[in-house]
Amino acid sequence: MRAASFAEKLLRAVLGKQRAAAAIGDLVEIGRSKGIVWFWLSVSGCLIRTLWRPVLGVVVVLSATNWALNLFVMTAVSIYTKHLPSVAWQPFMNTVCALGALMCGAGFYSAICYGFFDRFTQFALVLLGLSAMMVYGWWIPGVQPAAAVFLLFLLAYFSLDSERRWAILTASIIAFGSVLTYAISMFVVEGYRRHFTHGRPTGGEEFRAHPALLLLAFLAWLATAIVLGGTCSYMHKRFKRTLSCTQSSGVPE
Repeated sequence: MRAASFAEKLLRAVLGKQRAAAAIGDLVEIGRSKGIVWFWLSVSGCLIRTLWRPVLGVVVVLSATNWALNLFVMTAVSIYTKHLPSVAWQPFMNTVCALGALMCGAGFYSAICYGFFDRFTQFALVLLGLSAMMVYGWWIPGVQPAAAVFLLFLLAYFSLDSERRWAILTASIIAFGSVLTYAISMFVVEGYRRHFTHGRPTGGEEFRAHPALLLLAFLAWLATAIVLGGTCSYMHKRFKRTLSCTQSSGVPE
């Protein structure tokens, strides 16, 4: 049955090989009596039930990271802030803003897909809170030492067992992958902008003349959100698979 073969490939990409084979077997058996329309509606239902959380998570990542980054940058390092850091401190504060925005998106994505009791969700949201504390109070005496001590305590606490250590590793990989994806994407966008605007500052006239600039900028942000969400999902699946193998073999944690 050609339809069953194609449907199994779709489900395998989402559910995995074993679950897809079991699901297709049941759907094909029941579909013989209920017809091809019921079969494809059931396959579509399986895909929607599996994918709605990741898709919603990517949409939330797009909104949350953009909102958090703009808010943190405007608060910490823009010319409108009341407490502008020195030139030597600005790269550090930019890093704090970027980390806070990434952990905002990653934390909400993980919460949507895996819940608030997930270790990575907790770690990402705590890092978001720590970044916000630095952004909104770095000039207050005692805030910087308190943030440093809290960060060391957080890393020590999350090094106690394999699940917490996995959360630290996941956050590191997400941060690296997202920043690399965004940098490569914006390099392409900047090359396009310089080619068509001849290096002039980009304003309203340039955007109206070359609307593809806005589209490319959006695609760069979308690619970053997809990499962030995909990395988070991959690391969760990998950890569950590793944990399952460890438990089945009887190896202590």
